[in-house]
Parts: sequence; C-alpha cells; structure tokens
Amino acid sequence: FSDGRPIGLLEHALLGHVEQTLRAAKVSGDQGVPAELEVVCITRNWGRLFPGLFLFSGPGRLVRPVRCLRSGRTELIGPLEQIFMNISAVPAEREHSEAVLAARRKESGGAAAGPRGTAI
Repeated sequence: FSDGRPIGLLEHALLGHVEQTLRAAKVSGDQGVPAELEVVCITRNWGRLFPGLFLFSGPGRLVRPVRCLRSGRTELIGPLEQIFMNISAVPAEREHSEAVLAARRKESGGAAAGPRGTAI
C-alpha cells in the first residue's frame, strides 16, 4: 500500500527483505527513495493486524529523526513505523529490549514475536 492505495502484491516471505531494502535505500539517499518515506512492515506475527508493506509519503505526516544502529546514519521515522521498531533513548533500554526480543525468539522457535528487532 502506498498512502492507503494498493500498488501490488508481495509474498509474505519477502516482506522483511523488501522492507530492509527500502529502508537502506531511504537512509542512503542514493536510490531515489525519499528520506521522509515511512516504511511499515506488518507481518503475520502481529496477529490481528492486516499484514503487508505500507508506505506513507504525505506531506502532513509527523516524522522524527533517529540514529540507525546498523548504518550509523540518521533516519526519519513516522508514527506507525515506530510501533514496529525497537527504539531506545538510552543504552539500558536497548539492552533490555534486545533481551526481551531474544526471549520471544527462543519461545517461538526462532521466529521473532512482536517487534522484529529493527535496530534503531
């Protein structure tokens, strides 16, 4: 979905890969992906939520900068995508979140339950 409109089909198994590819292109700024694009990946692990890859680019959206721990670069994120990310303000929060995510993965047999552990 792009700004609420369906734009194509994507296999569920590819959702995470496509999300990470779009996010990397957004942060690098060299693929023509706008830095303000909100990239939201909702997988079946979230239960009752409709799974899909949701892209939002409207000018009236509220975005805030965060530092991506994978790339070290600043990324602008929107309100919906931050729900599905592991965001922390201090190192202790990040360490606690990583421990919780690891425990969830162990309980679910390796598949992440809840936030996928996007390091931001």
